[in-house]
Amino acid sequence: MTKNVPYLTGGIFFSLLLPARKPRQKARDKLKGGTDNLREIDLMHALNYVLTGDDTSNMGNTIKKATSNYKQCSDFKSVYIELDNFQNVSTFASNKNNLEILSRISRLINNYLGTDKRKWLTKVLLETIILDIEISDTEHFDIDINQEIEKKNFPQIEHVCLPIFLFSILRFILKNRTDNSLGRPTFLSWHSKSSQGIWKFNNDALGNRFNSIQLTDLSEDDINNMFNSSSSQMNVVASTKPIDDEYIQNTLEENKQNTPQVTNNFFNASNGGVINLEINNLEISNNKPLVPIAQARYNKYKNTITISGVDISIPISISPDANISSEDEKYVQALYELYSEITNIDITSSNINSLLPNLKNHYETQNKSYFALEQKQRAIRDVFDDGEYQMEILKEDAFSGIEMTYLNHYTTGLERLNAILEKITTITLDNSTLKNIIGLIGNLEKRGICHVLVNDNVIRSWVTIDE
Repeated sequence: MTKNVPYLTGGIFFSLLLPARKPRQKARDKLKGGTDNLREIDLMHALNYVLTGDDTSNMGNTIKKATSNYKQCSDFKSVYIELDNFQNVSTFASNKNNLEILSRISRLINNYLGTDKRKWLTKVLLETIILDIEISDTEHFDIDINQEIEKKNFPQIEHVCLPIFLFSILRFILKNRTDNSLGRPTFLSWHSKSSQGIWKFNNDALGNRFNSIQLTDLSEDDINNMFNSSSSQMNVVASTKPIDDEYIQNTLEENKQNTPQVTNNFFNASNGGVINLEINNLEISNNKPLVPIAQARYNKYKNTITISGVDISIPISISPDANISSEDEKYVQALYELYSEITNIDITSSNINSLLPNLKNHYETQNKSYFALEQKQRAIRDVFDDGEYQMEILKEDAFSGIEMTYLNHYTTGLERLNAILEKITTITLDNSTLKNIIGLIGNLEKRGICHVLVNDNVIRSWVTIDE
């Protein structure tokens, strides 16, 4: 048995969910109306439902002892606990875009977790992962739509989408932490037992390093929109409703109740017309919106950017499998140069596929990141009037963050590039208003910036640098 504390298992995960529950009803209130549905077994039923979609609440109190033992990471398994007996681990663990499971997790959060305790839960889970020395520094966790991050970069996290983060943790536990009993030392270290035999969480210092973290959520509407992502052909839509006079009026009235308005012309590409529409935090220039100055969200499932409830679709992704065009050639030649240095062979397009598997995978990964950023760059340029300008600010900010890493001494160009790719994922790019679109520029796109900087002649070579 591992003696490392903490050690994240399903039981430890469940034991951290419990203090984050909504306030319990007083005993005299429960006598009037029965259970408050916030018992430990109720939360376990909800967690079972997340995993399987099956309602286990008809088991009644049969599950009570099993739930208590699981929470305490006792050395036995129960047929009543799906985290102990889940049969579809490989499917669940590999499918991080399962919208039905995200919907179930969102319902668990809304039904069982207190709104004032969700940030605490997020912070203690983040710190638990950081302190768990048996979780690799390169282990990836999802923290928002289209945004995953390695454990070693957790201290740079500024915001988390809770349903996506919880889903990511469940996948990790099911895949890597099947022996719940290994969490027993952690449970005993973090809990104390009262004279009435009730275990209480006592690690008040856990999570304090993330005091400034921001939390976002996925509403049922968000998830439903993901399900319906293929149904809309409009360039501008509002949720799943058409933009008609009634919707516009409702939007105006709804927005007026919240914040001061900015009145502008909003371009509806579906009919080629201009609508006089007031939308919070949305400025318009030349019939295109400016990059928002307040929080918006990129939805990779619908390929849209949502600003104040209005979805703006962006161009379809371009594929890494597409032929490399002349405008892409510089970053590719820079990669050929560093592979040539490593192999002592003149690498060109004609023999790139002859690289050893590790270098070939490296090359394909660079192409993937380049095209991810290039697609976003083109979309931003086409959708927002100041998109190109804000992208230039983003790239300048990125280069400022990696410049000293680039100028360091390395044995090979590959070593230099890998150091820069690692460095850029730790940088917070705050100078451009593109930062306001959550999920738009993730780590994949950040790495793609490095290659776009080569195309822009900001970086000329990974092997030979200009002193």
